[in-house]
Amino acid sequence: MATIRIENGRVKIDSLRIVLFTEEDGEGLTYITYAPQLKAYGYGATAAEAFEGLAFYIQAYIENLLQDNAIEEELRQLGWASIKENGPSFVAHMDEAVIPDDIPPDHGEAKLLTRQLEVAV
Repeated sequence: MATIRIENGRVKIDSLRIVLFTEEDGEGLTYITYAPQLKAYGYGATAAEAFEGLAFYIQAYIENLLQDNAIEEELRQLGWASIKENGPSFVAHMDEAVIPDDIPPDHGEAKLLTRQLEVAV
């Protein structure tokens, strides 16, 4: 079960499910990270770059939702539920052991990972 907690100007995401896979193009291999619980992607020439891109995207995404006062509505549409804690907090219940169906069928071998992520907002 993944959780998002927003407190003291930081967003803490625990147990976020991330799928790491590769795609081959004419110029080489591209690493892709996908967080299905947030419908977020990161890309890079290495797995580390792909994780950095994903973290950057999620940070910008959460910042925009907070600025627009739309975080609760948006996360509910993605399957998250609000929980009672200090500051805004959310939980997502998803099958942690399944690679999502929306991964492109021609990807390289996909690895299912669980990560923590903390970003400033």
